[in-house]
Amino acid sequence: MSDIKDYAESMSLVRHMLEHDPEALAGVHIAAGFEDADFVLRAKEFRVLHESDGFGRDVQAPILGGTLARVDGPDHFRRRRIESMLFRSPTLRGYEATVLHPAIERVLAEARQSHAGSGPARADLHDIGEAVLGEVVAALVGLDGLDTTEGRRRFDSFYQDIDNGVRISWASQDVHQLAAKGVAALNELTEHFITPSRRRRKEMLDRVASGEANPDDPPTDLITLMLQHHGDEFDDGLMIREIALYVTASVTTLTNQVCYCVHHIEEWVQQHPRDAPRRVDPVFLSRSLQESVRLHAGPVLMRRATEDVVLPSGTAVKAGEFAWVVIRQASQDGAYFGESPESFNPYREVAAGVLPYGVEFGVGRHTCVGKRFALGDEPGSVDALEGAGVILMRTLYEAGMRLDPERGRTFVPELLDVHQSSPILLTALN
Repeated sequence: MSDIKDYAESMSLVRHMLEHDPEALAGVHIAAGFEDADFVLRAKEFRVLHESDGFGRDVQAPILGGTLARVDGPDHFRRRRIESMLFRSPTLRGYEATVLHPAIERVLAEARQSHAGSGPARADLHDIGEAVLGEVVAALVGLDGLDTTEGRRRFDSFYQDIDNGVRISWASQDVHQLAAKGVAALNELTEHFITPSRRRRKEMLDRVASGEANPDDPPTDLITLMLQHHGDEFDDGLMIREIALYVTASVTTLTNQVCYCVHHIEEWVQQHPRDAPRRVDPVFLSRSLQESVRLHAGPVLMRRATEDVVLPSGTAVKAGEFAWVVIRQASQDGAYFGESPESFNPYREVAAGVLPYGVEFGVGRHTCVGKRFALGDEPGSVDALEGAGVILMRTLYEAGMRLDPERGRTFVPELLDVHQSSPILLTALN
């Protein structure tokens, strides 16, 4: 069992608490092995952290307070059941056809148009990922106005600060400063996108209720679902924060994982040249993305015990104490993920009943509701969805994607292991 002080270097929140409120860390237990992690995330004796629990939840509250990731019990069950409608196969296939594929074609056309002279076209995988996935997620939550270049640029300018405000637990800068910038950006996003989009959907639903419009006219998106199913329970503030959760949990996270995955694939192909043709194989890409997600999982998931409980390792956690699931370590536990669990292997075999991507997307009742959007279905299953990450990589590989040997990738200074750029070449773009 690790000590909480071991995480001070990577988590500014831990450093701050060690300096200013060390007693608050006395009741924290570290679950770094897979068995303990899996138990904590599934067990009914643990709940998600609330704003009153501290550990940054109070600082994050203006952005994420009361959202799906921050509630338990009947409220969580009811809201998750409603919002899961967004991730049914017909809905996701519809967004793939009408938003994802056109967005990828648009960025490829822009790269083709900007390319001049000899040699392959240059681009940035990180920028492409954020542009494409930002457009898809905006449509999924119901934000209008991204059908123009100016609208997309304005959206991009807001969501990065919002995302930084969400990730304060593993930031390297002052958490209050990042949170304040996130709140300011969320207010701008609300003014320019959320409020007018909500108004249009409310007017459409009113026309349906009065018989002036067809019940099939309203789109299947988050704002519409919240207006249809939650009523007064979902005030404007909570709707705004729920949208912030979806945007931040989808765009930066998946873009970052795609960047890591492509780097791993290229390194793998250098060592295993026979796999070079599999760069465009959806099954290979899916396995690669799952493996990359396992290796580059976020730092921790936090839970609080509601009653006395003993972890599989024998650690006793009293009611009111905290368990910090160290996702990355748990997802690299050799007893469950085989030989050399810290290395990339798209053919890795894991223990029975263990998910190939570890615990990055959570397990149990708080499994990420958007996992299918990001990773698709298990490769080889009947009528499987590829997932947005696989579709993006496959299409770019079909355009000849390779890492740019003259430009290295960079990372966001304020955050732990988050890409800022990932230069690529598009060798088959013409």
